[in-house]
Amino acid sequence: MSPGLFLYAIGTHARRRRTYPDLLGRPEFAHLHVVRLRSPRAADAWLEAIMPQLPGKASALS
Repeated sequence: MSPGLFLYAIGTHARRRRTYPDLLGRPEFAHLHVVRLRSPRAADAWLEAIMPQLPGKASALS
């Protein structure tokens, strides 16, 4: 990631964090299912829940 992109992401994070819930609450986005993953453990659990048990799955994600 370039330094400019990183600084942009850091600089806009708080505003976007406040804006997205309101934006996603609009009727035109009602069909979307938003998943908020707040930790690596939560992401792992979510992936385990949505992915079928495939041989070699662990190596593909690592």
